[in-house]
Amino acid sequence: MGFLPVNFVSAQQITISGILVDDETEEPLAFASVGIKGETSGTITNNSGEFDFHVQEVLKDKILTVSMLGYENYEKEISQINYSKTIIIRLKKIPQILDEVTIKDSLSGADIIEVALNRLSINYADKPYLLNGFYRDIKSVNNTYISLLESAIQVFDNNHEKPRNPFKLREKVGLIQVRKSLGYNHKYIGYFDQGNLLEILLLNNNIRYYDFPLSENTNSYLRKGKSLLDNNEVYIIQLRNKGVRMKIYVDINTYAIVRLEYESDYDENILNVNKHYKDYFNRFVKLSKIIEYKNHNGKYYLHYMTMYKRSQWYHKDSKTLDYDVELYQELLINDINPNTSRRINSALRMKKYGLQYQDQPYEPKFWENYNVIKRTLLDQKIIDDLEREGNLEQQFKGY
Repeated sequence: MGFLPVNFVSAQQITISGILVDDETEEPLAFASVGIKGETSGTITNNSGEFDFHVQEVLKDKILTVSMLGYENYEKEISQINYSKTIIIRLKKIPQILDEVTIKDSLSGADIIEVALNRLSINYADKPYLLNGFYRDIKSVNNTYISLLESAIQVFDNNHEKPRNPFKLREKVGLIQVRKSLGYNHKYIGYFDQGNLLEILLLNNNIRYYDFPLSENTNSYLRKGKSLLDNNEVYIIQLRNKGVRMKIYVDINTYAIVRLEYESDYDENILNVNKHYKDYFNRFVKLSKIIEYKNHNGKYYLHYMTMYKRSQWYHKDSKTLDYDVELYQELLINDINPNTSRRINSALRMKKYGLQYQDQPYEPKFWENYNVIKRTLLDQKIIDDLEREGNLEQQFKGY
């Protein structure tokens, strides 16, 4: 089978389960980073602030770290954690620093972005690297979930140089395991993009593909103060164009773009007559995404991505709205192999077409100790909807 992710190597493991909350409000904190100080493995919290982090026992004397934008880091020696129960971790929020006086005598938002873009090939990997990860996509129609796909993947890239063609996937991707529901035979599946959704997600990584709106109006990029991410101060830069809202977080010391939050809305009066299915035309409603990078030994690597798309399908004659469709995508990088000579085994290489049609194994034992984004109680509706087709575990097995 070739190289397997570190998480799948046979070794004694411990599992740390926790819930992350705001220290004052006790609200759950989603998409916070959970890892080991000085190591490359990690996971993130789900929408309910929960996580299960599988750690090799040889690392028990290391330090567990939890970090999130706008909060102080949490650190504790793993050997001092009670693995037999779910731990509650409270993060202390820091106020956003509105350095209005300093801003008048320092770099503008446009200046900071210019420096950050000029350093994209410097701050990120300049040698081959291999990432292990977890990918998930979920589709719904009219608030009913119709399909779920999850995959353990590898992502290889030679470096972080600017691609010659921003529409062609630069990374090589390997599929280690794929588990999927039977919903890909659903009658509504044609209302979704039938291409390779993981490839589309990776191509939407603005940081990797140097995709930032340029404007003659330098005031488009506004400096909105500072915050804290992974105990490092970051500039907050806001871009506002028509229909587009973007926040870019730039490390104050390195000028690395460490986080990007993007949201766009579409004109509700415009139907996309060039995109149709059967007797229906499509209208995009919303696209939003979050991209975050983490520093490892002075270079920044992708940590996670989330993307949400919503569109609606109107009957071409009556112009009535019949189908409201949503696509949720998540990608967690749970381990980094920097400066590597390893390559993706050709037998595992991802094809251009949809993951649901690619023949990869499903082995339940594999998933027991693989770091994924933990499912939440809120996901019970997803499971209930999908299990109209039968037991989900049996669907993963293909029958």
